[in-house]
Amino acid sequence: MGTVQITPEIYLDTKQSLLLVNNTPFPLFPIECKILEYLYNNRNRTVTHEMLQNKFWSGLSEANSRRRCKTYISNLRKILKDNNKEIIQTWAKNGYKLIISPDIDKPSSILKRFFHIN
Repeated sequence: MGTVQITPEIYLDTKQSLLLVNNTPFPLFPIECKILEYLYNNRNRTVTHEMLQNKFWSGLSEANSRRRCKTYISNLRKILKDNNKEIIQTWAKNGYKLIISPDIDKPSSILKRFFHIN
């Protein structure tokens, strides 16, 4: 996928498994990057626990995959703090939703400068 702008202050670089939040880089575990990329590809839509289990932990029990998912989502939320607003929302007993503005589509000067793109 490369680099995507999630919010005006948050960028995901899937090639480097890196988040840039308010000009601060945060390295991610590869699975965290893949989960966030999956949520981004399904942004503003609910991603169910079952979808995540099938995508990332098909060999594990439902209980184990939910535990892992909760852990990684929690880690991502700690990094993705946005003025006390949850970017990754929990939909009770259903799954998660990455809430982002639909009008973010052009790389900002921060993105261009940090990731050296035109």
